[in-house]
Amino acid sequence: MANQIVHGDLDVLEIVSFVRGYHAYMEIWSPVRDEVLLVKRETTNHKDDNALAVMKESVVVGHVPHNLASSMSHFLRRDTKHSLRLLETR
Repeated sequence: MANQIVHGDLDVLEIVSFVRGYHAYMEIWSPVRDEVLLVKRETTNHKDDNALAVMKESVVVGHVPHNLASSMSHFLRRDTKHSLRLLETR
């Protein structure tokens, strides 16, 4: 499910999803509600050309699920900053 919201000059796309691979990073990061994290293309990922890393302070803490990353990576090819906000933790 996706909702598009406009905040001033900023377009915000809300997508209900999860951070994939959290189990591999749980020793270095615990999700916090309303935390804002960076989303960055992983151009060195040879297994997945569309891989999107979820990062906190320049450290990878998970990935955008593959089914979303393939379409989202198109927008991340531009030289702009992208982030995500955790709305719920489990």
